[in-house]
Amino acid sequence: MDLGMYIKKLRKEFDWTQAQLAEGICAQTMISKIENNEVIPNEKILKKLSKKFNEDLVDFRNVELKTTYIDKIKNIKDMIDISLTKRDYGMIELIYRSNLDTIKDNETDMYTFYFRWIKGLLYYYRENNPNKALQEFDKLSTADLSPDLAVDVTCSIGIVYYELENYEKSCKYFEMGLKWFSNKIGIRSKVKLLLNYSLCLESLNKDEYALELLFQGIEISKCNNSIMGLADLYYHRGFILNKLKQYEEATKSYKISQSLFEIQENSKFSVLANLRLEELMSNKKSMDEEKDYA
Repeated sequence: MDLGMYIKKLRKEFDWTQAQLAEGICAQTMISKIENNEVIPNEKILKKLSKKFNEDLVDFRNVELKTTYIDKIKNIKDMIDISLTKRDYGMIELIYRSNLDTIKDNETDMYTFYFRWIKGLLYYYRENNPNKALQEFDKLSTADLSPDLAVDVTCSIGIVYYELENYEKSCKYFEMGLKWFSNKIGIRSKVKLLLNYSLCLESLNKDEYALELLFQGIEISKCNNSIMGLADLYYHRGFILNKLKQYEEATKSYKISQSLFEIQENSKFSVLANLRLEELMSNKKSMDEEKDYA
């Protein structure tokens, strides 16, 4: 229990309003902010609250320290989440290793599972060790995870098997993750799974189903006014359409993906999309010239 919840619980046990608790201590608005964890009370307010509740100040300080720790671990997770959207695993490793002591001290299951997943990702993307990554992922029972993390872990296992060119096994994990889709699953997790599942299907030449999943991912992003993963979805859509010789639609998809990568300031993938576009235009020009020659 964090400090705000602890104070609210005590207040309700005394059957006090926020104004009654605040009397002689601080403004009622301050009590509201403390209970909502918008602020952590200073030493003076903390002493007055402990006295009014007839509680040991040490107990209040212990709860305060726990609240500060929870805020810190949450901030670490938030920083890693931002880097995950950019696929910046170098930054993720830096954040993870810089805060390893705090992460090791964590006793909350939710964060324990999350950081074990991150550890597995680092084994794979930074140490190029798929076996260690899979061992770390296998320690996580999807039954114990939040819906979002269950899909993320399953998707990560699918990605590793995809990179190992075990496409059939990869597809089994992606299909498993797909079955867990619900309103509880975040956009990022849904889009990531749909994208990577489509990559695997394309490798098995199941292009129509792959396009169907890409379209589904694009619709999810659009319906939620999000560009998260949208550039990747359009890029891969362009790749498959080009493969199927639907050059006009492929060109449109590559152009959209390039624009989205630029908006995201992702220069690496923007350049890649542009190269694909130039290659497509060059091939189309050659084909037109061959027709004219014929």
